[in-house]
This record gives sequence, structure tokens and C-alpha cells, in this order.
Amino acid sequence: MMFYVSNEEDNLDTWGDKESLAHLVKEVSDLLSDSGPLSASKDFEFRPQQQEMAKTITEQLIAGESLIVEAGTGVGKSLAYLLPAITYAKETGRKCLISTHTINLQEQLMSKDIVLAQKILKADDLHVALLKGRQNYLCPQRLAKIYQQGSDLFSKAEARAEVERIWEWAADTKTGTRSELDFSPSWQLWQQICSEPGVCTAQTCGKHSHCFYQEAKKHVLQADVVILNHALLFSLMAELDVDAPQEGFLSPNDFLVIDEAHTIEQVASNHLGIRVSQGAIKYQLQRLVQGKSKKGLLKTCEASSSAFNLVDELDKDVDAFFESVKEKLPKNANSFQREFRVQEAAWVPDILSNNLNALVVELDKIQRPLNAKEHPWKLEVLELARKIQSMANNVEAFLEQDRVNWVYWVNPGSGEAASLSLEASPIDMSPILGQLLFGEDKTSILTSATLSTEPDNLNYFAQRVGAYDVKQLKVGSPFDYEANMQVKVIQSMPERSDREHFDKMLHWIKEALDWTQGKTLVLFTSYAMMNKVQKELEPYCKKKGWNLLHQDYHANRRQLLEDFKSDINSVLLGTDSFWTGVDVPGEALSQVIVTQLPFTPPSHPITEAKLQAMEADGKNPFMNYSVPEAVLKFSQGIGRLIRAKSDKGIITILDSRVVTKRYGSFFLKAMHTSNIEKIK
Repeated sequence: MMFYVSNEEDNLDTWGDKESLAHLVKEVSDLLSDSGPLSASKDFEFRPQQQEMAKTITEQLIAGESLIVEAGTGVGKSLAYLLPAITYAKETGRKCLISTHTINLQEQLMSKDIVLAQKILKADDLHVALLKGRQNYLCPQRLAKIYQQGSDLFSKAEARAEVERIWEWAADTKTGTRSELDFSPSWQLWQQICSEPGVCTAQTCGKHSHCFYQEAKKHVLQADVVILNHALLFSLMAELDVDAPQEGFLSPNDFLVIDEAHTIEQVASNHLGIRVSQGAIKYQLQRLVQGKSKKGLLKTCEASSSAFNLVDELDKDVDAFFESVKEKLPKNANSFQREFRVQEAAWVPDILSNNLNALVVELDKIQRPLNAKEHPWKLEVLELARKIQSMANNVEAFLEQDRVNWVYWVNPGSGEAASLSLEASPIDMSPILGQLLFGEDKTSILTSATLSTEPDNLNYFAQRVGAYDVKQLKVGSPFDYEANMQVKVIQSMPERSDREHFDKMLHWIKEALDWTQGKTLVLFTSYAMMNKVQKELEPYCKKKGWNLLHQDYHANRRQLLEDFKSDINSVLLGTDSFWTGVDVPGEALSQVIVTQLPFTPPSHPITEAKLQAMEADGKNPFMNYSVPEAVLKFSQGIGRLIRAKSDKGIITILDSRVVTKRYGSFFLKAMHTSNIEKIK
């Protein structure tokens, strides 16, 4: 999806030459100086790191060149990129795309940081648009069809009750986005009323349909600044022809700012790779026919009995196919997060894709005689056929395994409703990201608080994303870690394989919690270890009067963090996603305990493939991949502690390797302090 259509007048001459824009560097730099127009404000705090970052970004934008910036915690990086980006966009007429990691961060940027930047720049006429993935938007046309004629689609009364609630909400909502709802509708229902590419278009929705997604797109077309998230950015990029030269990222001659850039390799891999799951295929079949009731799209379209029989046959094929996949897995591979790599073509017989293709042909026959105006379900059938065709293609691609330098694996899923999925991704994302982000005539600014694995450069990250010749800038944090952060390394901790490891870990966690009277985030590298500690730690915390919170399948992450903030002596146990995105300034978070250095398990298919490729190139895979990746995640984890200038606290490390192994020095340097106590 391109944001607007290029024309012959769109060229660099329209935006002025570099000399005519040179004044922007001084203007932006002066705004953030210790004697500039903001210095009189009581809320302004001069940060030379922020000024340097903003100045360098302005210079790079004017030069039409990209930049990678690591901005330490407290720099104020949002304002440091917003001021130059908005100034440059307004001066030149170029559209600015800003992408951040999550929808929550998008909304924070829109409601807080953009508002402040506009106020500083007195840019009341700035047009800013926020765009989410289209499935976040309600489609009024689809909802109306479900509300008025959906009795043949649902066999459960609760689905009808949800439709009623959404119908009432739709009458008042301004944006039509799912996050506005005061309840969580079932995923199955939302998929049938949200915006879809083949169903919800400018033509089908019409000019006066009040289509929320089409309205959001209109705002995007007119906007000076567009705020996206990484998943949406790479989903849109996946629709483009990667091999064909593009004038811009999503519109001709736009420019791109990526915040939380340390996450883009993983997000891009997810959205530019392959994934097809048993649950997803079964869901699409259930949309056509729902069990014994036979309700669904086939009934609304009065399809022939042969169509019903084909769906019934396919339903059995799906179960048989994924059962054959399951049988080929090692016995322990369907336990939590145990992905299994597949390295041979035709690993299991393809009893699925032919019948999926046959269903696509059948659906085409069903929709052909239908008139879209008279039969509201025609477009639904077409869109469903497109999805099933995509699934058939993905099954074939997975079993053929003919994509060079890709890795293929089976993911057994997790939780109570686990669903087997076939997945594949490029082993090395750098060639793809290099072309997408740093191709000819493309200007992108990538920034994050944690990009470096060495004190003096960002080379590791640059290589991972294909930014080989891109300028780098590293500005440190204005926080005084030497004075405000104490590091305690438990030197006597045994290796994880040692029988005494768990007992020692539990002992030192209790000891450390006493130092701060709770107020601690405990970070783990495995759910199993976290759950085991939680069970043993519960009585101790209860005795001390500390609320023990922990991450599990049923806990809402946002609510956990709110509970942790509000109960000042509470203890929070977390893994994986809790190493990042936890922002709890003040006394409530006075200690971070790192139970284990966060090395990625070498058994994960992508990691295994990367390590093998490095070894084949004569590189040391442990030092060139495993250690840098662990250092980055470690930096993100310990970065949860000091979130404001007045924060003080302790980092406690229950992994003696930081002082006993040669590579431990990389982790010690990442803490930016010499205030390190080694406890025996």
C-alpha cells in the first residue's frame, strides 16, 4: 500500500538544496541549548547529549543520508528526533514516517511527545496521523452484515451478544479501533468484522460509509507525519516488490525514523517470513462450515453439497497432516517453546495443499454468479479464498524448502490451546533490511537506548541490519550511574548444571529482597525456572508482607506493571518481554535481579542456523553472535532500574560468569559503572 501516488514534479529540487536548508541545523540546535528559547522554562533541562543527537539528525536529513543513534536512558531521544524530523518535513514537504515497537508506544508518542514537539515548534498546522494495522479497525459494512444477516454464521448465543455490544459501541466511537472497546471481543468474531484488504476497500465501502480504516488512510495521505508500529511497517513493506527499486519507503521520497530499533530484526523476520498454523487453517474452514449446525458462509451462499463435503474432507486432512507433523517431532519437542528444525524437503507427505487449492477453485465457482450489491457475502468468499490460497502456498513452500539461506522449523505453540505451526525465515536479515532501509535515495534514522555491544561503536547492530556504510552516533546517558547504581555480583553462584544451583539462587534472591524490602524486578531466562522460584518464594514474601507478582499465561502484562507500581514493596518475577519495556521510575523499582545471563538457547532453529553459517565462514559463533546478543538483552534488562535522574538502586547478578569468564568483561562494561561489589 503506497501512501500517495508519485508524479513528475516530486523531486529533490522541490525541497531546496542543502545550502538553503543549512539554517535548520542551528535552529534545532538552539532550541535545545542551555541559552535557547526553551531554557527559560522551569521544565526544561539542558542535556548536551540530546542537543548533539538532534543536531546530527538534522545534518543527516539535509544531506539525505541515514544515521544510527544509540541514545542512553534519559537523553530524551523522542524529542531529539521529533524536533529535526518535524522541522525538516515542514520545510521540505517530505512526509515523515515514524515507527515504534508497539501500539502502546504509538499512542504515547501521539498523545504526549508529538504534542510537546508541536508546542515547542509552534507548529499548530502540523498534520499528524496515527495508523495501526488494518485489522485493528472495525469495518462498519462487515459489522452491519453480521448484525442484520449473521444468524447463519454463528451457532453460539454469546457471539450474538458480543455483536450487540459492538453495535452499540460503533455508534459512538470516533476511531473504530479495537483498543477503544471496554471489553475484549473473541478473536474469531473480531476477524469477521474488522477491516480486510479484499472486503473493505475505498470502492466497496463508498464515500459516505464512515469506514474507519479508509478515514485513517485519508489522514495518512494528507499528513506531514505518520506514526506506525514496526509490525505494520514491515507488513506494508512485505507487499512491495523487494527486487524492484522504490522511490521511498511507503510513499515517494518519504523519510523514516525508527525508534526502539533494536527490535526490528526480529519483527522483520516475523513479517517477511512464512507461517501457517493448524489453528489458522481450521478457523478459516469453520468460517465456511461450523460443525453439525452447518452454519457459516457456505450456508449464506446456498452452496452445493459438494462444497460442504470438500470442507468436511479438508477438515480431516488438516488434522491428519498436522498429526503426521507431530509424529515426526522428537518426544520432548511439543513441550513449551521447543521449536524443531526441519532440514529436508518433503519432510512429511503433502496431503493438504492440493485440497486447499481445490477449495479455492470451489469458492471461486460459488462467488462468480453472485452479485456483490445483491449478495453481501460475495466479497467475504473472495477474501477467504485469498487467505486459503496463501496458506496452500505456504504449506508448499515449507515442504519444498527451495529458498536459499532460509531456515525452516515446526513451532509446537504454547499454552492450553497450543497449535502446531510451520515457520520459515531468512537466516540473515541484513541483505533484506539493508535494501529496505538503506537503499538508494532512502533516508532512515534508527535509534534506541541499547544498540552497542562495544564501548566505542555500533558495528554489531549495523551489520545485523545491513547498515554497512551508515554514519553512527553514540550519546551516553545523562544519569550518574556511578553515584546512583550499585552492582552486586554473587561470585559464589554455582553453574546452572550444579545440583546446588537452585537452592543458592533462592537463598540469594531472598537475601537481595531484604536489602530493598521488596521493590524488586527479578528477571529470568526461562518460564520453568521462574515458576519454580515463584512457588518457593511465595511463603517468604507473604511472611514479609510483600505482594509477589509473576508473569504467566493468564496475567495481563499492563495490569501486572500497574500493580507493581502501585504497591511500593511488591516483587515482580518476569521473563522474556519483561527484560524490555518496563518503565517504573521511583522507589517502587529499587532493585533488578538478573538470575542468569540472557544467552539465546543455541537449539532454536534460527540461532542454530546463524551459528552454523558463522562457523562455515570461519568466525567464532559464540563470540560473534551469542555474546553480543546476550549483552544487548542484558543491557535492556539492567536498564529497567534507573529511569529518572533521582532514581537510585541495586543491580544484583546471580551469575558468576560475569567475573569468572573472559567474555564477562563485555557485560561489566555494559553497566557504565565501576561501583561493582563481588560477594563470595
